[in-house]
Amino acid sequence: MSPLPTLLTEIEGRTTALKTAADNLVGWLQGVKADFEQIASDLEARRRAAGEQASLLRNQTAQSQSELAHVEQKVREAYRELERVQREIRQEKESFRKTLDAINAGRP
Repeated sequence: MSPLPTLLTEIEGRTTALKTAADNLVGWLQGVKADFEQIASDLEARRRAAGEQASLLRNQTAQSQSELAHVEQKVREAYRELERVQREIRQEKESFRKTLDAINAGRP
């Protein structure tokens, strides 16, 4: 018997095994590709959500800064008003003291 039929059978078996291995590898690579695409999609969704959240936080920060500036302006106005009232009180006290001194100076 010639070794050729045995060799051909052996080559055929190994070729089938190689094809099966290659098919398994292709299937695995397709699974990896699908996983990668899902991960990329999830990452993009998270980036979008993070961008929206960052935008919202920037807007809230700007609004808070605006409100703070408004409150600071009101506080400055209140201090100016307080200083004006204190000045008027000092002037009234001085005027009252002068009036009392004048009254006391006229007494025997």
